[in-house]
Amino acid sequence: MMSAPPSKMPLIALVGVDGSGKSSVIQALQAELQAENIPVHVLHGNNLLPKNGPITNHQHPPRPFFSSCLKMLYRALRWLGHYYLHLRPRMNSGVLLLSDRHYFDDVAIDPRKYRYGGPHALVNRLRCRLPRPDLFIFLDATPEVLLSRKQEIPLDEVVRLRAAYQSMLACQPNTRQVDASAPLPQVLAEVRAVIQPYLPAGQS
Repeated sequence: MMSAPPSKMPLIALVGVDGSGKSSVIQALQAELQAENIPVHVLHGNNLLPKNGPITNHQHPPRPFFSSCLKMLYRALRWLGHYYLHLRPRMNSGVLLLSDRHYFDDVAIDPRKYRYGGPHALVNRLRCRLPRPDLFIFLDATPEVLLSRKQEIPLDEVVRLRAAYQSMLACQPNTRQVDASAPLPQVLAEVRAVIQPYLPAGQS
């Protein structure tokens, strides 16, 4: 008797201001799902920034206009090829993709982090036309909680970034918000409840 083909899995991006616990939640979620024999592959923000360590890009000036545009177009072509050649086949074969942030949304919200000095319109056009995650999970917390976890960014910038995420994601129907100020087990349980409808039938 032939086994049933694997269910197509989604690409799920966990987003939020630095300090919201994205990496910790993804690491715990990956371990939990793999223990249930659900294949998981993790993306780390297109590998443009260090996975660990302090964030220092805010201390440097943006790149020039022309080189910023070229870099953005290069990243778009790279993402397009990677998505269709590598990520889409994995999803079709039953692998769940978890992304620590989504690069193009991140640049639109916080261009200084990526030293982007090009036009905002270019980023917006690319992020609307390129393949996007099937689901965004916004890990939110108060500015005071976020600042207590990541102190490299001033409080006023934390407030601005949080408001920018809230504004952008409010316009997207495939977004769910989770309180990231709670203890990790509680946050993990809420995230798991959000992604549950995307998992194969029978997985709980």
